[in-house]
Amino acid sequence: MTHRAPRSRLGAPALALVLALGLAAAGCGRGAGAEPSDDDAPALEVVDAYLGPSTGSSAAAYLTLRNAGGADTLVGVSAAGAERVELHRSERRGGLDVMVRVDELAVTAGGVLRLEPFGDHLMLVGLDAPLEPGDTVALELSFRRSAPLRVEGEVLGYDGVLARLGDAT
Repeated sequence: MTHRAPRSRLGAPALALVLALGLAAAGCGRGAGAEPSDDDAPALEVVDAYLGPSTGSSAAAYLTLRNAGGADTLVGVSAAGAERVELHRSERRGGLDVMVRVDELAVTAGGVLRLEPFGDHLMLVGLDAPLEPGDTVALELSFRRSAPLRVEGEVLGYDGVLARLGDAT
């Protein structure tokens, strides 16, 4: 005597429906054009790095960080020929614009971090030699999640820095 497993009464149409629902549910995740979430891997790109001429033993550096991925944080920068590089934020306090040193700068998921005159920027401190227009400075940016990025920035004269600021507005 052989025992046979009972057949489902739903049959092939039900199986097709279950498979279709499963495939639809799998497709409900983020599609190709969806915005990145904070948990996605960051995808950082440095654009338009430049510096102003040095004043004494310091100089300001500016750049744009584009992030096509998840959130990250800029936590440090080093520069050839500088004792240290500080992250700065410009703030309005008591009617005056002041620079405030910060430990980190956020790079939002799918966002852009602009380091520019009169805003967030990098300050190279303790320069070995004055920076003149036409010089190039190597910068290494360190992040909480991403591998370091290396970029070179050209030193511009004051007119060049102001022209870039005008391009950003």
